[in-house]
Amino acid sequence: MGGQFFIKNLKMNKVTAIMQEIGKQPVLSFGNSSGDSSMAKYVTKDNKYKSMAFMLCCDDLVRENGNTEAAEKMVKMCSENGWNAISMKNDWKTIYKEGVTRKS
Repeated sequence: MGGQFFIKNLKMNKVTAIMQEIGKQPVLSFGNSSGDSSMAKYVTKDNKYKSMAFMLCCDDLVRENGNTEAAEKMVKMCSENGWNAISMKNDWKTIYKEGVTRKS
């Protein structure tokens, strides 16, 4: 790899990567795990512009490999921080196109 240092795109490192790439505080954040909370906080906290964060809650046990406990934690985190929780179970009409099978 030529001695280059690579930063893993996890948790607070996402904020560092965003700052390095665009140099400005974004106004939108989209995440799907608690590891995206630093990014969502960065976008929504003390932003001089209207900003929003969206977090996907993997709560569909029938059409996807959902996890009720993790989804409930995500909904709680969204509620506590003023983020938008998106439910795979309740907000998505289609998860996989008909004929496409999910990998387990």
